[in-house]
Amino acid sequence: EVQALPPKYYLLIQKIFKVFGERFHTYFLMMTATQPPIFPNEHSIEIIPKSNSFQLPVFNRVRLKIERSDKSTNEFTEMLLDSVRSKSVLIVMNTRRSALELYNRLKSESKLADYYTILLSTNLTPRDRKRKIELIQSLLHHQKEKVLVVSTQLIEAGVDLSFQQVWRDWAPLDSIIQVAGRCNRHGEFGELGGDLTVVRLCDEQGHRFFNTIYPAILNQYLEETIQKDEYCSNDLANLSGEYYSKFDFIKSSQALLNALMDLNFSDGKDSVKTFRLIQDYKQATVYVLEDMESERKFHRWLELKEQLPQKKDNDERDELLLEIEKLRLSLQDLQLTLYQNDTAPYQDSPFLMLDDNVNVGYIPFKTIHEIYN
Repeated sequence: EVQALPPKYYLLIQKIFKVFGERFHTYFLMMTATQPPIFPNEHSIEIIPKSNSFQLPVFNRVRLKIERSDKSTNEFTEMLLDSVRSKSVLIVMNTRRSALELYNRLKSESKLADYYTILLSTNLTPRDRKRKIELIQSLLHHQKEKVLVVSTQLIEAGVDLSFQQVWRDWAPLDSIIQVAGRCNRHGEFGELGGDLTVVRLCDEQGHRFFNTIYPAILNQYLEETIQKDEYCSNDLANLSGEYYSKFDFIKSSQALLNALMDLNFSDGKDSVKTFRLIQDYKQATVYVLEDMESERKFHRWLELKEQLPQKKDNDERDELLLEIEKLRLSLQDLQLTLYQNDTAPYQDSPFLMLDDNVNVGYIPFKTIHEIYN
């Protein structure tokens, strides 16, 4: 999902890919609904020209409506209750907390009692997310029940689901276009048969959820790009081009390229050593041990990691490393990445055990239902 990369590194990617292509004969095929202008035209070939393909009726699947006024969760709930009319509804929120809050609110609404209401977020393990997505796919396919899904941004990439009505909390344009791909995805509701509404949501104190995870400059670029209150799918390619034209792709990339050329591996601000593509937001890794077998594997993994420093023989060390990696891979579907303020309330409880030696936490099988749902 190339649009997930920070735009400030586009020039860096362009230069590195160019080296791989020219010196190592590597070919790159880039596919996305929101293709950023990483490469100049002379360095890339457009296989499907945007100007032609996006104007075809088969791609004109969604009406996009922009709601610019701030709405609290309460106001948004009332708006939803007045507007929900289709058998398949998706609401995409910006934070896990706001998604959970809205889910709980909608779950208790009598007007939505005939909807199968589901929450999707990264507060669920990958294994449970997969189960939920399979359930949603089954419900949508058989069309016997009405479906309402509240999700975080995880649904925007690599998830083959299609809804007739979609709401999206205020977001950068690339995220809006990605979620449009979950609306009338297969054209099953006909031309312009899907409705996507973008709403500027805030908490009861008036703090916008957008501002908690996105830089303010992205809101400025979005405001400058979407001048009208309604669009359709045919407009999205041109909007995307206009949106990306506002970014300054040079400054941060150039500083890093200079550091590479100068072999600058110091502790300074613009050195190669201090570069992080994914910033450290003080997150904790927690394993949800859902049965006795996963608990056995987890404790075996910890035990082997403790033994590793004592192994001096290279062959024995390699064998141990291989077993450690196999155990880690077998547990990754049970892994959560949580912010420290999420785990803080459980710091001294028996429900969540934190192992400082390996910087991970785990929820024991016997207490799983006390803390994980």
